[in-house]
Amino acid sequence: MQNITFSADERLIDAAQERARSRNTTMDEEFRLWLDDYVGRTAQAKRAMEVIERIRFYADTGGRKFTRDEMNFRPMKVLEALDQRLAAVEAAEPESSSVEAE
Repeated sequence: MQNITFSADERLIDAAQERARSRNTTMDEEFRLWLDDYVGRTAQAKRAMEVIERIRFYADTGGRKFTRDEMNFRPMKVLEALDQRLAAVEAAEPESSSVEAE
């Protein structure tokens, strides 16, 4: 592990030491956690942008703007609603009886 030295306002250092003590840890450990998170956010953002670029290939709108209804459209919800309506119609239909020949 490499050692580093940095300068900061004395009040901030005192407050950081107190916070680390209250968490039963050290400033060194807190800094390592922060550094890991700091580097990880950059890598995470890069991965997210790569995913967005791959999705653009499949989801090109050609610059078209969508309406609110189009943006909130849920095909499965529509299919579920149609299934419910069909079931209701079928339940409301009288049983077909055979027609007696006269």
